Amino acid sequence: MDIDSNIKIPFGLKDGVLVHVSDVMSGLKCGCICPACLGKLQANKGTKRIHYFSHDPLSNTEECKSAFETSIHLMAKQILEKNKNAIFPLLELSMSMEDDVGIEHTEKINVTPKTRRDFINVVLEKRLEDIRPDIIAYTSSQAPILIEVAVTHFSNAEKKKIIRDLGLYAIEIDLSDISYQVSEDGLTKLVIEEFKNKKWLSNPDAVNAKIELRDRLKKKIDDANQKIKSILQVCYEKPHIKSKAPSDGVARKKLTGATKQNERRLLLCEVCRNIFEYSVVLSPYTLKTVECPKCGFSVSTVP
Repeated sequence: MDIDSNIKIPFGLKDGVLVHVSDVMSGLKCGCICPACLGKLQANKGTKRIHYFSHDPLSNTEECKSAFETSIHLMAKQILEKNKNAIFPLLELSMSMEDDVGIEHTEKINVTPKTRRDFINVVLEKRLEDIRPDIIAYTSSQAPILIEVAVTHFSNAEKKKIIRDLGLYAIEIDLSDISYQVSEDGLTKLVIEEFKNKKWLSNPDAVNAKIELRDRLKKKIDDANQKIKSILQVCYEKPHIKSKAPSDGVARKKLTGATKQNERRLLLCEVCRNIFEYSVVLSPYTLKTVECPKCGFSVSTVP
């Protein structure tokens, strides 16, 4: 089958180096080949259309469907090798747990901040145990960092497990939204300067951070449960007035007299789990329910 000439490619190989279509002559004079199949390319550089490479329509070569992806993938690696630095994303861990009344508590911890990292050396496609990372970036301060470039194929669970078992740092750069219209400057910005399209695949520092996070959350939950226990104990152990309410029309006045003015009541809303307090003046014991100030549910005052 002849090559599909409709495949638009932003970068081609010229003398072993990837170049953007805007940097070469038009047509077959560009002197470029496809980075995937190594077939001859032509540079389409009209005055009204976005410039792009396509395969030479006269070439008798099988269809090259991976040309676009390969050109982006290889160019991203070339950019990292050339610039030897990149912005790395924030790594933040979050953990949640419910207390004894169902209220969720959350703790967060920053494992590493968003930061620029400089590389003293960049190695491409070097086998490491059972994997072949796109890039191994060496820094002066810590172990090497693996960098994966994803256009259509992302790191699977097996690969991530291998990296984590090796105790290595690794990030993945997501370039799946790129089109053939991308410029070299545009791709450089996404690979080097952007951080929202990057995520951590593995970070050994997260192991100890998870332990610290779990301990902090456990203490927060223990403190909350202790507080709940104390509040509920007061709520359920508080003696209630047992005498019948007077029927002479002055029940409220007698019930909320001077000896009861400062007495407080603690109630638990069964709907929103809100614990709130009312004074006897506002919530006399003759009332069977009071309204929860948070959700409006009628909370029973009968223990």
